[in-house]
Amino acid sequence: MRFWRCPTGWLLPGRRRADWLAAGTYDRSMGFSLFTLQITHKIDARTDVERDHIVESVTHGNAVVRLTTIRDFSTEYHARNGGGDAIETDGDLPVLDLRLVRPLAGFNALPSDSRDARPGATILGAVLVGGRALVAGALLVTLLLSWQELTTERAPKK
Repeated sequence: MRFWRCPTGWLLPGRRRADWLAAGTYDRSMGFSLFTLQITHKIDARTDVERDHIVESVTHGNAVVRLTTIRDFSTEYHARNGGGDAIETDGDLPVLDLRLVRPLAGFNALPSDSRDARPGATILGAVLVGGRALVAGALLVTLLLSWQELTTERAPKK
């Protein structure tokens, strides 16, 4: 599962408030993304099966968890995700309200906010893009400075 903290006051379409968003998919294998040039996970097409498993696991384990489902939140479809994996969904969006859930006795989680931290792959990608821009700029300057020499006809040597 992956979790993303929403900015304060952020709303889902339909003006529903959300503090966190999560995605859960069954990883069937590892692969290489031609889009990001990174090793990534390949997901099972039947995304609703894993979604329903996660929702059942959370709601079954704690009676104070409240579940509502936004029917047809997105259109039911069979398509591909950004990594090229086939996906199928019924379009429903389960919403779990965990505000009444209390941590186990003795559990003392430190607050974490990694929104300001950038992953190493993102930093490396930005450096490479910046380096490529510098090389292209240097090539353009060299070409412009040499333009007169390149376009002037030279008399043949005798």
